Amino acid sequence: MAAPAGAEPAAGLGVGTYTCAEAAKAIRGDREFDLIYFSWAQGWMTGWNLAQMNASLPTVDLNRRSLSEQRAFIKSYCAGHGDGLYMDAVHQLYESMKDPAK
Repeated sequence: MAAPAGAEPAAGLGVGTYTCAEAAKAIRGDREFDLIYFSWAQGWMTGWNLAQMNASLPTVDLNRRSLSEQRAFIKSYCAGHGDGLYMDAVHQLYESMKDPAK
């Protein structure tokens, strides 16, 4: 899909580029938006792991926390960082699942 005429260049798009406050507002009471945001998070972490694998770097076990724990982590992070980006919350979740032995 082509970018709209005159659109600014973008290094990233999608719900991960919204602030935590915007995410919380969109998700509140809307299961579909909750799934959209969390699906984005899972895709981002999977993509990061694949990039790590391609670079022969350590990956993270995405099953280290249950899905409900992952959702709770993101929501808790965002509650304390309303102006931060949703992707920052996902990155912090990813970092929290690293194996300390590696």
